Amino acid sequence: MHVFRLKHWKEKCKLADMASRIAATAAFIGVASGTINLSITDCGDASTHGHVTSISPTSVPQGSKTRVTGTGSIDATVSDGTFTAVVKALGVTMQTCNGDFCGASHCALPAFTGSIDFVGLSCPQAAGPVSMGFDVTVATTVPSSLAVLEIDMTAVSSSGDKLLCAKINTSPGLDFQAAAEGACTSDEQSKLGDPQQVGTKASNCGTGAYNIFTGNFNHDKFNSCFTQAIGISETCAECYAATGEYGAKNCKADCLLGWCKEGCLSCTGPAQDTLATCTGFSSSTAAPCLDTVSV
Repeated sequence: MHVFRLKHWKEKCKLADMASRIAATAAFIGVASGTINLSITDCGDASTHGHVTSISPTSVPQGSKTRVTGTGSIDATVSDGTFTAVVKALGVTMQTCNGDFCGASHCALPAFTGSIDFVGLSCPQAAGPVSMGFDVTVATTVPSSLAVLEIDMTAVSSSGDKLLCAKINTSPGLDFQAAAEGACTSDEQSKLGDPQQVGTKASNCGTGAYNIFTGNFNHDKFNSCFTQAIGISETCAECYAATGEYGAKNCKADCLLGWCKEGCLSCTGPAQDTLATCTGFSSSTAAPCLDTVSV
């Protein structure tokens, strides 16, 4: 029991530290007031009773609560159920919410950037067309690195039947992108211009920041190393720390022989897209290497 409580406490501290770090970064970087785009895709299989087809509206303004409705269909009557929503940034889980599929539930977005309030189905829900509403609130100041989120939502009945599988993705609207400022200054951008040099130094710093036994990626260690190696601020380095954590969590096997191997570059591609949003500029793509390099 004591071991469980200690582990649970450590996990809460870890999430709190991550949230505070991102919130602190938000005070300096990429904050803007505009709209956030929404999209939804169905991920259910043949055994899933419910499927989503669309979401409306497809964008929400920052600073106010907006009712969003997902529509679809269900092939069986739903009398009860629970849902799980996993909120991810750069592929890293930032928040997990659970609730009653047939009742109201609240899910806070990471780093105090907003919330989603699920209205829930009116159970029993008969088979046929169905709509599910939820209220989305996005803070007026959001770091550009958190304007891109993936929310994986699944629902099951008390008997174990799969009721729903859907993915909600957010992205910055054009007005958000126009107003947002990157985390890296023009001077820092020039220092980050050589993708081979940046990749090598980021890989070396990432190796020292990643604990293979616990699976934890230490942002502070990475930022301390990377700021000295490149000569940039910790605010700018934090964008690369987030990318490094993505690679450590998702691409260990692909990057085993080197960060610039073609498989590693391909695996970390999604994180590179978000990196450009965070830094405020798109750097040149590193060329795949043939020789084994340090990882």
